[in-house]
Amino acid sequence: YRRIRTLSRLNKYDVIHGFFIVPAGLLVSALSAKSIKIVSALGSDVHTVSHKPFMGVLYRYIFNHTNGVMYNTPFMKKRLVQLGAQCLEYIPTPINRRIFRLSSVLPKTPTFVFVGRLTKAKGIEILLKAFTKVLITLPDAKLTIIGDGPEKNDIMKYISDNNLHRSIQLTGTLSGVEISSILRKSYGLLLPSFKEGTPASVLEAMSVGRPVVATRVGGLKSLIDSDVGYLTDIGRVDQFTNAIVSVYKTNYSPSKIHNKTERFDSKIIAKQYFQYYQKIIKKN
Repeated sequence: YRRIRTLSRLNKYDVIHGFFIVPAGLLVSALSAKSIKIVSALGSDVHTVSHKPFMGVLYRYIFNHTNGVMYNTPFMKKRLVQLGAQCLEYIPTPINRRIFRLSSVLPKTPTFVFVGRLTKAKGIEILLKAFTKVLITLPDAKLTIIGDGPEKNDIMKYISDNNLHRSIQLTGTLSGVEISSILRKSYGLLLPSFKEGTPASVLEAMSVGRPVVATRVGGLKSLIDSDVGYLTDIGRVDQFTNAIVSVYKTNYSPSKIHNKTERFDSKIIAKQYFQYYQKIIKKN
């Protein structure tokens, strides 16, 4: 906080923008600077954190001391209004389509990827159990798990206990360029989350032209249709298993999937950010 406060005093920013309501939004709201203060709601800060004890009070404080709130998934708006957010603006999750460029040919082998924090909320247990069942039908299937988090040790134990070293690989956290390279060599993305906003991992996979198997939550319900992949009910290992096998047996068009991400291009989203900043500045 001291570092942010010092920087704001020295540079006299026109706009200070905090990404995630907590902790970034709280830090921004507490600044005494006369700058316009914007907060971005990005997913878990709305659908999970805001429902925890006392967080409603804290969120209302933040929104009363900021000038505007961006959100990246339409369904968030209702909850943000309940919490007193002002000057709301929907701006989608941006992706760099120059890094996550189209790969027009799907590989013939059943290779899949998970990208995200290794947490229970991401459905890691569902992912592992479903993929183990997939191996019965597709014994050559491979799964690369990209990311880090509190479930890492449990994942490693599951792999060891079930002798899955040849089928499942953990990479840890990787750069965007590295993730793009793995996606291009993979058939599709798997994301059995219990809660989501509009995850960048799904948009990045789609930008590369890869189909997606995910759960029917948050922004995924409007993002994934039959041209992109399959949605399953939350927590259903059987459904997720069948969907992985089905997506592999379906003939998808990588270019059609890729084209659905055009409106999420970071250059387009950057213009929307700037227009919103201008609107809030004029209003204040």
